[in-house]
Amino acid sequence: MAWTSSAGGGSGAVINRHPSPASTSMRRIEEAELLALLDQNTDQEADEFAQTPVDPLLYEFTEDVFATCPRADQRRSAYAYLWDLVRAGGRGARGGASPGGRAGRHRLRHFLNHSPWHSEHVLRRICDRLLAVSRPYAWVVHEVAVPRLGRNLPGVDRQFVPELGTATNCQIKLVTTAVFEHGSCPVNWRLFLPQSWHADHERRRRARIPDHLGHRPKQRLITDMRDELVEAWGCPSLPLVVDADLGRLEPLLAELLPRDQVFLVRATPSVRVTPLIRAARPVEPLGTPRPNTSWPIRQVVEGIRHLLRSPGGSRNQEAIAVPVQIDTARHISKNPLLLIVSWPEKNNTPDGQPTEPTVWLSNLTAGAAEAALPLLRYASAARDTLTELSKRFPLADCRVRSYRGVDHHLSLFSAAAAYSLLTELA
Repeated sequence: MAWTSSAGGGSGAVINRHPSPASTSMRRIEEAELLALLDQNTDQEADEFAQTPVDPLLYEFTEDVFATCPRADQRRSAYAYLWDLVRAGGRGARGGASPGGRAGRHRLRHFLNHSPWHSEHVLRRICDRLLAVSRPYAWVVHEVAVPRLGRNLPGVDRQFVPELGTATNCQIKLVTTAVFEHGSCPVNWRLFLPQSWHADHERRRRARIPDHLGHRPKQRLITDMRDELVEAWGCPSLPLVVDADLGRLEPLLAELLPRDQVFLVRATPSVRVTPLIRAARPVEPLGTPRPNTSWPIRQVVEGIRHLLRSPGGSRNQEAIAVPVQIDTARHISKNPLLLIVSWPEKNNTPDGQPTEPTVWLSNLTAGAAEAALPLLRYASAARDTLTELSKRFPLADCRVRSYRGVDHHLSLFSAAAAYSLLTELA
C-alpha cells in the first residue's frame, strides 16, 4: 500500500492512506535500467563513505586484512567501521554520529548483520600480521560477559558471571588472546549458546542462528579455538592458559591431554584431588595424608595456608605447586598434574583482609613447575589488556542483532586491537 500526501508539504498536509493509481499495475524494469540504478547506488555509497577521513596506514591495514572480502563496498564499510573504532573512539558503534550520516549508519548495520563475509579469514590474516612482527609467548583464554536487555539477541540468557558472583542477563563470549613481549591482542572468539537456545526455534529464527550451530560446552569451544589457531591457521603450538570458570574440568582435560598441549587451567574449589605427597607431621585441616585419600581443592588450599603460617613456612611465596591426581580423571591420564596455588602481588585488600588465592591445574612436570610463574603473569596481562581494550573500543555494539553480526563485530574488535598494537610496535 502506497502512502501519499494529498497536499504539497507543510504541517497541514493530509496523508492519503488509499492505494495510489501507480500501485495498481506492475511496471517492468528493463535490464539496462536496472544496471544504471545499481551503478547509481554504488556511486551514492562511495559519496557517503568519502566523508570518512583518509588514514593511509589504517587504509592499507584494512585492505590487507579484509582482502578476502570480494566487494569493494565491503572493504569500504570495514574501513569506515575501523576508523570509527580507532580514531573516533567508537562513537558510531555506540549509536552516535558516524561517517556518511544516517545512510552511513544503515550501511554499517547491514555490513555487520547481513553482509556475507567470513570473519575467520579476517582473524587468520590478523594472526599472520602479528606473527610476522613477533612470536607470542602463550594463548590465554578468557570468558567475557556482556550485559544485555531482552532475550532475543544471540546467546542472551540469565547466566552466572563469576566477576559479579551472581547470575545476570548477558551474552558470554570466549576469547583467545595472544600474549607478546610488549602487549596482547585478542585473535579468536566464540559466542556461547546456552542449552536453552538449542531447541528454541523462534529465538533462533529471530537471531538468525545457523541450523548447524547449537549448544556446545565451553570446554569444546576452547579446544575448537585452539585447533583452529594451531592446526587450521598454522600458528605455533604455545602453552594454553585457560582463565575461565568452567565447572567440571574433566571434559577439557580429556580434550587437551591427547593433543600433547602444555596447559594451565583455572580450577574450581569443589574439584576433588589426591595430593601425591607425604607430610612428616599432621597438617590441619588436611590431617595426615593417607594413600588414595582425595580432598576438595578448597581443603587442600587451606592445608597449604596452614603450612605457610607454621614455623619455618614462607609467607611470601608467589605460588605453591603440589602434585595431585584428579580422581575422576584417572582414565584420562595416569600422570600426575600440578595443583598450583597463586597469590596476587599485593597479598592484602584495601580493607586489610587477605586476598583469596587462585587455583590452577597444569600438566607441567614437577621439575618444570617454575615455568608456571610466567604463565600466571601472562593470564593477568591478557585480562588487563582486554579490560583496557573494552574501554577504548565498545565490546557490545548496539547495532548487532544477528549471530553473524556478533561474529563480524568481534573480528572487527580484534582488527582494531591488532592495528593499535602493530602501530605501537612500529
